Amino acid sequence: MKTNKKELTVFALCAYAIPFLMMPLLYICLQNGRDTSIFANAQMFYPAAGVMLAFLLARRQGTPKRFYILHIAATALMLAMSVLSAFLPHFVIIIASVLGWIFLLTEKKTKREDYGLRLHGKFLTAFAICAYFLVVKTGMVFLSVALQGGDAWAEYLTYWQSSAPWLMALVLVPNFFLSFLPFFGEEYGWRYYLTPALQGRFGARRGALAVGVLWGLWHGLFSTLEGIGVIPRRLRESRLGHVYTMLVVILGFTLFRADTLADAGVMFAAMFTGFSIEPANTLALIALLDAKAVFLLIAALIFAFGVPQWIWRQLQQRGLPQRAETAAAALGYSALFGVSVLTLAGATFNPFIYFQF
Repeated sequence: MKTNKKELTVFALCAYAIPFLMMPLLYICLQNGRDTSIFANAQMFYPAAGVMLAFLLARRQGTPKRFYILHIAATALMLAMSVLSAFLPHFVIIIASVLGWIFLLTEKKTKREDYGLRLHGKFLTAFAICAYFLVVKTGMVFLSVALQGGDAWAEYLTYWQSSAPWLMALVLVPNFFLSFLPFFGEEYGWRYYLTPALQGRFGARRGALAVGVLWGLWHGLFSTLEGIGVIPRRLRESRLGHVYTMLVVILGFTLFRADTLADAGVMFAAMFTGFSIEPANTLALIALLDAKAVFLLIAALIFAFGVPQWIWRQLQQRGLPQRAETAAAALGYSALFGVSVLTLAGATFNPFIYFQF
């Protein structure tokens, strides 16, 4: 995949900047109890729309323009409906998906081949992968409910004795064809465009795969321990539970951020061992703790331990209007986003940590 900085910029604006800009609106909808599923549905369109818009603006030759324009138009409509907090996003997805199949299948094979829009007859392989996922996912649910036992297990067995799961299985096939466009949006953006572009620039590093798998296993371990009750619920809901959660998140992020597993081990060792109060260590610490670092540490502690949420609860108990809370939150998030953009714009080195995957 050959690309350039301009195309990558257009893709990044669509795939990353738009979702961030939608966060204040999403927060407002959540606070007002509105359905927010349209935000998730719309976000699935953005990656492919970024690729298509970048290719069209670059005037690449031989692009399947009808399909590209349809997807971009559907994305724009979903974005507009998200802004307007509309309640019927599924009709847009169904109509756009049907038109997408028509435009895609009536396009020339050479165009589809050149822009990664052909399956190459691997329907059986795709079906086998989907069937495998359904079997594994269903098995995981069975195991989870079985571990709960009692009434939950009895109710789940009763559910499988009814016609509901079998009807759902039959609906899956037509549902795929009537709602494929948002799922295509993510796959075309990430797998067809961005992944080959990153591999061409950085190489397919096997170490990154190992780090990604271990990072997932790390969070899966604690989710499982919480789900089966090894980590008691009263601990998670207490003040100590907040400390435990932050510790797990920080250790997991360290594993995520490390370039290699060896580097992660060095970081873990430095975090919990080797403490000594010596002049050299003290001077090094003072050099690191400038005014900006101290401010960020204090702010991190305040937000990590839920101080703003506690203040809001106290103000609500004293009659603070709901609109004031919503407006303050939207203003705060917007200001934080603006400061982040300005900070990135003024920096000379902006590491993108998701390259670790």
